[in-house]
Amino acid sequence: MRRWAAMLTVASYLAENARPMYEKIAAYVGRRMGEPAELLAVAWGDRLRMLDDGRVHVGFICGWPYAKRFDQPERRIELLCAPVMTGPRYQGRPIYFTDVVVHRASPLKSFADLRGRSYAYNDPDSHSGYNVPRDHLLRLGETAGYFGRTVASGSDDGTAVLWEVPSGRRLGQPLVARGKVQSVAFSPDGRTLATGGRSAIVLWDPMTQQRRAELPLGDDAVATAVAFSPDGKTLSSGDQDGSVMFWDPATGQRLSEPKRGHTDLVTHLAFSPDGRTLASSGEDGAILLWDVPGRRPLGELPLQHAGAVRSVAFNPKDGTLASGHDDGTIMLWDVRRRQRLGAPLAAHAGRVYVVAFSSDGAMLASGGGDDTAALWQPDAQRRWRRLDEPLRGHTETVASLAFSSDGRTLASGSGDTTVKLWNINLASWQERACTLANRNLSRSEWEQLLGTTRPYEPTCRELPTG
Repeated sequence: MRRWAAMLTVASYLAENARPMYEKIAAYVGRRMGEPAELLAVAWGDRLRMLDDGRVHVGFICGWPYAKRFDQPERRIELLCAPVMTGPRYQGRPIYFTDVVVHRASPLKSFADLRGRSYAYNDPDSHSGYNVPRDHLLRLGETAGYFGRTVASGSDDGTAVLWEVPSGRRLGQPLVARGKVQSVAFSPDGRTLATGGRSAIVLWDPMTQQRRAELPLGDDAVATAVAFSPDGKTLSSGDQDGSVMFWDPATGQRLSEPKRGHTDLVTHLAFSPDGRTLASSGEDGAILLWDVPGRRPLGELPLQHAGAVRSVAFNPKDGTLASGHDDGTIMLWDVRRRQRLGAPLAAHAGRVYVVAFSSDGAMLASGGGDDTAALWQPDAQRRWRRLDEPLRGHTETVASLAFSSDGRTLASGSGDTTVKLWNINLASWQERACTLANRNLSRSEWEQLLGTTRPYEPTCRELPTG
């Protein structure tokens, strides 16, 4: 029998709630071998390193980290046994399953019901808790945006924070970046977060909240805008000196030297739906267009007034470009023809700091210096109209907006240091109003609120007409 130098060191790489069982197994094995044995109680990462360098003698490990280590050229682990669970679904085989767990009172009955909901992944080293559900999504043809969205916010305190939508719960600890975080952007698949600030862009893994790479800009440079292309293969950044750069986020390599175009700070960047055109806006009052494959300027949209352009956004469905301006207006553009579409929209009593489209292109949101956000939808003639009253609640400028992937929630960030989540699902508004009022509008109320041109119809179809 082999004699250990000091003690048989055992480690569990499985769920912590199973630790009491593995403590008993370790003690049993030690007694049978006539050796003292201990089950490690150190951090997860330390346990893995101790397994890799041989300080752990026996480990209880799940399939994925075992397979990664077994596949190394210099294999340092040996399989001793695999458990066979009781229960009919195991059929006497050493396999295990991924079970999706919801509250017993939850109305969710199938995986399809989880679309747009919040889903908690396990650690990326967990096969059942991370790889299997992501593989299932790929088999369904879903590559991004299936579950509820995570929103990132950047702050002058040099941190970025991840927030769960729609609960508003902060996820983990703030990510410490370099200086003020001037801009944030998620990759389309949600696997990378870019934060822009002084002298560098930092790429993060939102799942582990660890840095993946740091893209150096130069000591005097500040990334005031960042944006990913729709395929996630190109990252663009805009600088306070008016330049634009293109990056490969997979390697962290520059795809171009800084491209001069604006004469002042770049305020925003947006890729066209096909990823071939980039629009940049600036404090110089210009909207510039860039050829992404060629990394070269294409020209400028014909603006007729002075004042900074604070934001640009492409409609993901038809390619219409929206721009927000210092005079409180929103302009819509046919980028291919370099033409403005219709008259400017009177949006805010102050600067329009941000514009954003929903993922289906059916709604436009704007945020302004009047401390409000506004929602817009096109009418039958494709003219954009504001929906009712603005969203009020912030006490300072609304400077950033983002829709959830299902279009039901809008996140707004403000100079008052808060992020607010708004339920913008019109159907839920109607349902809530019907529940509270427990009746339909009367015909006189209908005419008072909506006029006489639109025929009366019940708004609460399950209740008697007014």
